[in-house]
Amino acid sequence: MSKNTIEVDGQEIVIKEMTVADMESWLETNTTTQSEPDLVGDLLFEEVSLRDVLLMTEGVTRSELSRLTPSQIAPIVQRCRTVNPAFFARIRDPLQRIRARQLGALLSSSASSDDLPAPWSAPDMPMSGSTPGGAS
Repeated sequence: MSKNTIEVDGQEIVIKEMTVADMESWLETNTTTQSEPDLVGDLLFEEVSLRDVLLMTEGVTRSELSRLTPSQIAPIVQRCRTVNPAFFARIRDPLQRIRARQLGALLSSSASSDDLPAPWSAPDMPMSGSTPGGAS
């Protein structure tokens, strides 16, 4: 298992190569478990979540990552990709593409106009000639 260090904001962070067991655990967690959403952490970087970064690093916590700027975290993400090419190329990236296709199919199948709610329901719509809150 190779390790690599990077200094960010005066803190030394170890980037570690994931073991096969780490990848199996990641895959199981990301395909069978509904974890608490971390919207910023999951969406900040297209290619990796902050949870993924924590799995590939030592010497930094989620709380510490929260105090960094995206431009400070970006070199950590890049180093994680460099140290873990098999994880990204063969596991994470393909899984993300599959999820994107599934989401696209789900959205297109449910986007039928018959299934969408009307923007106004009858009780909410103002009557012709009257304005809610206006003088009669």
